[in-house]
Amino acid sequence: MATAMAAQNLPQLLETVRATQQKASFVLLDRPYPEFIVLPTMFRKNMIKLAGGHTYEFKLKYRIPRTAQVTGINDRDTISTENTWTHGRVFMTHYKNFWTWDKMEELASAGEDVIVDEMKEKRFECMYGHAIKMEEGLLQGPTDQGDALTPWGLSNWLTTRNDGFEGWDPRNVPGFPAGRAMVDSTNPLYGPSADGTKPGHGNYTGSYVNFTYDDLGQLMFRATEKTHFTLPVQNKNVLSPNTADSSWWVNLNTKQGLARMVRNQNDQIGRDLGAYYDTFLVRGIPVKYVSALDAATDNRIYGTKHGRGGFQTLSWKGNVFRETGPLTPDWSHNQIVYWIDVSYQTRIEELLGQIAIVQRPS
Repeated sequence: MATAMAAQNLPQLLETVRATQQKASFVLLDRPYPEFIVLPTMFRKNMIKLAGGHTYEFKLKYRIPRTAQVTGINDRDTISTENTWTHGRVFMTHYKNFWTWDKMEELASAGEDVIVDEMKEKRFECMYGHAIKMEEGLLQGPTDQGDALTPWGLSNWLTTRNDGFEGWDPRNVPGFPAGRAMVDSTNPLYGPSADGTKPGHGNYTGSYVNFTYDDLGQLMFRATEKTHFTLPVQNKNVLSPNTADSSWWVNLNTKQGLARMVRNQNDQIGRDLGAYYDTFLVRGIPVKYVSALDAATDNRIYGTKHGRGGFQTLSWKGNVFRETGPLTPDWSHNQIVYWIDVSYQTRIEELLGQIAIVQRPS
C-alpha cells in the first residue's frame, strides 16, 4: 500500500526531499576538493541575477577628456567633445546534470521514508556533480575564444608573467585575440601602457623568487598600493575568505610560504596568523587555500576583489539550480529523470584592480 501511494505522490515526495535535505548522512570518500570555493563565494554572496539575455554588456570609460581650462572674465567659450566609451561583453553559459529514479526501486523499498532517503542521496550526487564541475572551471576555463559553451575562469581574466615584468599587463590572454570581454588590451586606447606603469584594461602582475619580505612581501606591498587592493570595510568577518570582499587565493605550498613570511616579520601572531581561524592576513587581506591551484607549479597568487566591478558571477534569475521533473524518458517506462540546470558566467569589469603573481625560477 505504501509503495502504491509513493508511486502516485512522486512530486510531493520530491518536495519533501528538497525541503528536508541538509548535508549528506553518509561518509563521502570521493572528495577531489577538500573545500569548494565557487558555490560559497561566487553563488551565495557575489552573484548578480539577470532577468535574461544571452549577452551581458558593461561600460568602460577609457579616458576622461581633458577639457578643464583656465579662463578670463571675458573670454569666449571653447567646447570640444569626444566619445571615450567602449563596452565589454560576455556570453551566458549553461550547465545541466540529472539524477534518476527507477520505479522498480520502490518495490524494493520499505515505505515512503526509505524512498525519500534514497532520493536525497541521488539528488545530493547530482548537486555535488555540479559543484565539482564548477570548481574545475574556477581557474581553468575555455582555452580558445571560439568556445562559447564553457564559462570563463580566472585564467581567462587574469594574465601572469615570470619574465621580470611588473605592472599592469598590456597583453591579452593567450588564445583570446579579441581580448577579455571582447576588449583588446593591446589597443593603446583601452589597454595599459607598454611598460605597465599606466593602468588600463589589464590586471597587475609580477613575479618573485623567494618567500621573503624583501622579495615577495615587497612585491605584494607595491601591488596592493598601486591597485588600492584593500578591504573596503574592516569587520569581524575579515578573516573569512568566503565572506570577505577581497582575498588572496593560493595553493597549499604558497600558503605555507606566506605564513612563514608573516611570522618572521611580526611576533604578534594572534591576529596576523589567525590563531582561531583557518587563515591569516597579508596586507590586511585574508589568505585562502584553493586546492584547485595545487596543480599549478608556479605558486601563483591571485588577488581577487569580489565586490562591484570585481570577480563576480552572472546568472539568470529563473535558472539558478532550476529543477525539472519527474520526466519519463521514451526509452524506459520504469525510469524517471530529474534535471537540475544552472546558467552562469563570470565577469571582471575592473581588471586594473586585480592582481596575479607567480614564482619565477631563481
